[in-house]
Amino acid sequence: MEHRHDDHPLPGPGGALNDTRLNLKALRLATHGWNLGNPLIYKPAVTDLCAVARELASAGSPSGALVLNDTQTDADAEHAEAHGVLILRAAAPSAQVGLLAARSVAEVAEAALGRLCAVQEQWDVVLPAGDKQSAHDLCRVSVEDGEGATLVELRFAFDQLWAAGWQGNQPVTQFFARADWREVFLARSLHTLDGRLHAALVA
Repeated sequence: MEHRHDDHPLPGPGGALNDTRLNLKALRLATHGWNLGNPLIYKPAVTDLCAVARELASAGSPSGALVLNDTQTDADAEHAEAHGVLILRAAAPSAQVGLLAARSVAEVAEAALGRLCAVQEQWDVVLPAGDKQSAHDLCRVSVEDGEGATLVELRFAFDQLWAAGWQGNQPVTQFFARADWREVFLARSLHTLDGRLHAALVA
């Protein structure tokens, strides 16, 4: 995913990105009782999360398990990401799952930013460029069919979301004034996807 440097300084108010590790306790509380994100399997030192997810799926990990890595991709603290792989069983066709996942993230991003987001190609969630505003790549979704499970890979570009969420020293919505905005964004994305998957399967 391409990253762009923005004028808004990091760290900043409400949710500094110099601390790129997610608050796992807050994330577990946010997803408690939901189908997706449970169990949460944290693998900060692993680069190939899909390989881990394949092994876990083969070993019988339940549908909804999330393998998560929030380690920075380079030494630049502005490039803060979260990389997760969901294990889904009895899911819809992979193309449908990918689109539903991307649309779920876009819906949550729109609510957080107060601006329309788009799903491009297969399946990138972007905030299109607006008047005097640059475009931002917010999340990349990919899907892999495994033995008895579908793996949904989600790459959240929280640095891009953060940059889009501020105008000068003011957040565009109160969402970005929260200290736990990243955890809440990830949890809401999972919850929205869960609802969309349920609706697709019962339709």
